[in-house]
Amino acid sequence: MQICSMSNLILRATTVMFVKQMDACTLNTLHQQFQSLGSGDAEIETLCSLVVHLVCQSGEGSYKLIRLLIDAASTTCTDPGMKGLDSKVKLIFMKILPSLSCDLQHLALSKGVSPLEDNVFKELELNYKELCDDLLNSESNEKKTWIHTLLVALCLHQHADCVMNQILTQSTTSSHIDSFIKLYNELFPILPGLLGDILKQSFTTLPLLPSKEATTLLTNLLHMSSYGLLPSAVYNF
Repeated sequence: MQICSMSNLILRATTVMFVKQMDACTLNTLHQQFQSLGSGDAEIETLCSLVVHLVCQSGEGSYKLIRLLIDAASTTCTDPGMKGLDSKVKLIFMKILPSLSCDLQHLALSKGVSPLEDNVFKELELNYKELCDDLLNSESNEKKTWIHTLLVALCLHQHADCVMNQILTQSTTSSHIDSFIKLYNELFPILPGLLGDILKQSFTTLPLLPSKEATTLLTNLLHMSSYGLLPSAVYNF
């Protein structure tokens, strides 16, 4: 990892290969080796910071790496490759994820990545529908929290209207709408024109949707009026 941190070229060339090699057995072995060096809290903090830095700088394969971190940290892990993961390794991953989300949000706000090059945000964009689906349907609250923070970072980077429209289109329960409102409330102070953008995106995609999803979207748009959101948005539409 130290070598990768010194060269983005090496990092981006090896990320996919690295993820393929990671499973519970490998991670447990690496952790045992790490402990044998007498590593304490300070070394663990340094390791976590290094992992966060590498993910933020990576390109192709970064989404799979983030999913690996989420699955490994989750107490209800569904990835067969992560079965038997040492609880101490889980704790390290649980320390990494909040820092990763925070750094990604800062990176998005600072416009610190070029839209023309392969980067972690492009990977998130390519998989935003899967993230939205997990936000709405995951049975793990901790996983929902981590995915929520990732979606905040992606929305701050760009395509917030597409992400929010996707959530509205797939929301079929009150808890789904609550997830939409929670995400909207976090983004609105930074993206004040967001609701108008969501409406534009919704009415652009509406004719292209299957009838069931179109009905769901229209129902949810009307439901938003109960939160007092629509009048201000329509005024600026």
